[in-house]
Amino acid sequence: MEDYVSKYGFTENSIQQEDGNFINFFIKNDNKSKKPKPLFIYIMGSGACSIMMRVGNQTVSSIIFNLREITEKYQLVILTKPFIPFYTNNDFQIPQNFYMKTICRIVY
Repeated sequence: MEDYVSKYGFTENSIQQEDGNFINFFIKNDNKSKKPKPLFIYIMGSGACSIMMRVGNQTVSSIIFNLREITEKYQLVILTKPFIPFYTNNDFQIPQNFYMKTICRIVY
């Protein structure tokens, strides 16, 4: 399987929670600056969209801003939806546990 995370210049990271589930996030930096950059955190919005996806015969992104412009000035961290991979194909089916985790969860 192709490594889409690296292909698009991201590194993948995860933090395991006490309940066994993971918080997944991706970091992108242009690596041109030797000086530390401020942090830009992007939290994926509603819906079960991946960061990169195959739609018809082309690959598109759900990111709503220009990556090059942001990563020139900031270190970018993208928090993703639970159970949704970085890249999805045309035939991707939303996992049932996505709905259970994101819609039906009671937070105390």
